[in-house]
Amino acid sequence: MMNSVQTRRQPTLQHQNYIMTKEPRRCPSCRTYTVTEQVVSTQGFAYRNLAHILLPADFTLPHCATCDRLQLTPQAKARLAQLLQLLYQTEIQQRARAAIDRLNQVTTQHRIEQLLGLSQGYLSRIRAGQRQPSEELVSHLTLLARQPDKYVRLLERFWTRPCRPLKRMPTDSTGL
Repeated sequence: MMNSVQTRRQPTLQHQNYIMTKEPRRCPSCRTYTVTEQVVSTQGFAYRNLAHILLPADFTLPHCATCDRLQLTPQAKARLAQLLQLLYQTEIQQRARAAIDRLNQVTTQHRIEQLLGLSQGYLSRIRAGQRQPSEELVSHLTLLARQPDKYVRLLERFWTRPCRPLKRMPTDSTGL
């Protein structure tokens, strides 16, 4: 039976892991009270298809000073995921812009859009930051920009070549 005046329960160790305070928390790995928010600017993270994204110098994460492990709480994971997504989109945008600039030295954006099957003005919108390019498009643009003279001519030849009729496949004895 409950008293009319309920006392507030002290948070258990398990609940304290979800609360970030200024005071050190207990590390679940080494069991010492040395988990604090620390800057991890020297640490990079692999994210999606990028091998290394550096975090900003002022970004902090829960870190154990004793065992040197990150102790990510759900809040820290959410903050990290949001930051990594933003950094990733920025990096993809910059790579697309650099590839488009390099290709513009050889041909027009309109011609590149035609060769890649993109809608008119799409590369302009990407370059202006109005659209987020896909990883696949950035990969294609980057490969084209490596040797733009060679690969643009190769694509032009490919798309202007007449289609060859398909060869008839031999059938086996069942007639299928």
